[in-house]
Amino acid sequence: MGIYKEKEIIRAYSGFPRLKIQDLLFGDIINWTPGRTVWWPAVNWDEAAAQRGIIAFQRWKYPNSPLIYSTHSIIHLMEGVCWNVTAPRADYLKLEEGKLNPDKVYIVCRYRDFRIETAADRQIIYNGIELLHGSAYDATQLMAILIQEYLGFPEEDYLHVLDPRRKTVCSPAVRGLWVKLWLEKGGKKSKFRRPGGELHVERTPPALMENHGTFEIAGILQGGLI
Repeated sequence: MGIYKEKEIIRAYSGFPRLKIQDLLFGDIINWTPGRTVWWPAVNWDEAAAQRGIIAFQRWKYPNSPLIYSTHSIIHLMEGVCWNVTAPRADYLKLEEGKLNPDKVYIVCRYRDFRIETAADRQIIYNGIELLHGSAYDATQLMAILIQEYLGFPEEDYLHVLDPRRKTVCSPAVRGLWVKLWLEKGGKKSKFRRPGGELHVERTPPALMENHGTFEIAGILQGGLI
């Protein structure tokens, strides 16, 4: 049983170009949709409920956009190798042609203002990953994002997402790497816009990268749902 209607997601994403894994650039953020959720055994209920909550939150946050169905974010490094924060902890994964989940859509989001082309810029990303690699997945942060946004609570109590003492979740972690790079390149004193805008890093939902003007959707990966 799925947590969204397949025809809705096909309508939302079918107009974008199709990309192969070899087309991915260093630093591309890849969102994916939840696919079909198996409701038994009961251990899957928490995951399904979290995915429902993310989609409902994104529908509320982006009421005029159909691009609300992504529930997970990863960052591409090289040759299909990606890094992400997932349960139980942050780790690497590799995307391979012919082995993508055919029930998911893989949306490739690309920062508009510059490309990561130098070894120095790549090292900044790797340094951020090193801080977070192996950190535990923080399911309660999903609820914190919703509470902070829905109720408008202040942000003063947040720790920085790249603090190694902190647990985190997927989309704040991968956007945090881009914000870290932006800061290293001069931040507000540079000619580049803050990736994802002024929204606090720890309030980042996956669909931010699909809906904010500092990012563009380069396409969707072949081998997924559409």
